[in-house]
Amino acid sequence: MERTASYFTVGIFVSVVALALVGFLIWLAGVHDFGGYVRYTVYFTDPVSGLADEAVVKYKGVDVGRILRMRLAPGDTDLVKIDIEVREDTPVRQNTTAEIQTQGVLGSSYIELDTENAGGDPPVRVSDDDYPVLKGRGSRLQRFFDELPNVAEQLKTTLSSIDALSKEGSKTASSIRDFSENANKRIDTTLSTFEAFSKESTKTAAALRELSDNVNRKLDTTLSAIDDFAKEGRRTAGSLRELSDNANKQLETTLSAIDDFSKEGGRTAASIRGLADKLKDDPSQILRAPSQRGVAIPK
Repeated sequence: MERTASYFTVGIFVSVVALALVGFLIWLAGVHDFGGYVRYTVYFTDPVSGLADEAVVKYKGVDVGRILRMRLAPGDTDLVKIDIEVREDTPVRQNTTAEIQTQGVLGSSYIELDTENAGGDPPVRVSDDDYPVLKGRGSRLQRFFDELPNVAEQLKTTLSSIDALSKEGSKTASSIRDFSENANKRIDTTLSTFEAFSKESTKTAAALRELSDNVNRKLDTTLSAIDDFAKEGRRTAGSLRELSDNANKQLETTLSAIDDFSKEGGRTAASIRGLADKLKDDPSQILRAPSQRGVAIPK
């Protein structure tokens, strides 16, 4: 009875150890949950250096799966196909991209998934592959290393151009320095000439000032004479105005006298014209005795 109980205890212990070992192996393999997985095939035209089977697949930095298989496409050696499996709750769509990234500078490489629009259509399946296809991009760091020789060559060419430009700059600087020295000499000469001209200008200004003073004095004298002439002109104008008024009065008197004389002459002419008409009609009237109111004719 005791031996049977001992065997039972050993069996239970062995079973527990076996289950623990299986659980540890599952955890060690990276499968920590029992959810479903979906498989995809990623197309790469860039080099996939650093990737290997069982490498991690991440989505926005979170582990969501692993790489199953890597191979070259039959008939197209520039195309690399990599089969991956990710958790079914990963938002993989037709516009999802798979990019190779590296943990640190010298760390292991993995595939990083990124989806711009989680509401897009699901990936499509190509006839030659068993799984839907995603577009892959190579590692940016690897592309940088691949382009580094070209960048170094361009940098070398640029440095050569800079060196040539520096030499030309030295020549240009020498030319500018020579030009500056010549310009300084010319400026000194110009300043000396200007200084001499300034002195002559000062003398000329003094002469002009003296001339201006003399002109001002003469101008004051002339203006005083003009002022006196203007006063005399005003007095003369007053006299002429008074003379003109007297002349106008005398002219009006003369014109009135002439007017009266003209009227009297008109009446006299009318009387003579009447007398002439009567003598024309009856010339004998001149021999008759004149009337008391007539004109006396001498005998």
